[in-house]
Amino acid sequence: MLRAAFLDPAERELYQDWERVMEDATAGLRAAVGERVQDPQLEALVMELSERSSYFLRLWGRHDVRPKVAGKRQLHHPVVGDLELFHEKLAVAGTDGHILVIHHAEPGSASERALERLVRTVPGVARTLYPRRL
Repeated sequence: MLRAAFLDPAERELYQDWERVMEDATAGLRAAVGERVQDPQLEALVMELSERSSYFLRLWGRHDVRPKVAGKRQLHHPVVGDLELFHEKLAVAGTDGHILVIHHAEPGSASERALERLVRTVPGVARTLYPRRL
């Protein structure tokens, strides 16, 4: 996700507050690296992003460490428009550091209605984005 967020211009368009999201993501990556210092995949990711994104390099150089487990995102989806989604990050026990990320909208909100439109518009997302409506 970080690779796409820093390097794919289309991904940047998704986040209305991209710079803040990237600050949080970089600080969260530092927190993850602290737990997995010898992880060659994390090392390779940091090296690649440092070489290909001057913004990442600047944020990485700040040495901010902040694990992020919950929050709110302002998104602009190319199909359904603006979304305000809350997210929770949950560690999956018994795995090698896997995390389950859940996004949800305020019940009755315009964002909830937009997610419902997305489920009807994009084949295959119904089970992953909106399981309670099935």
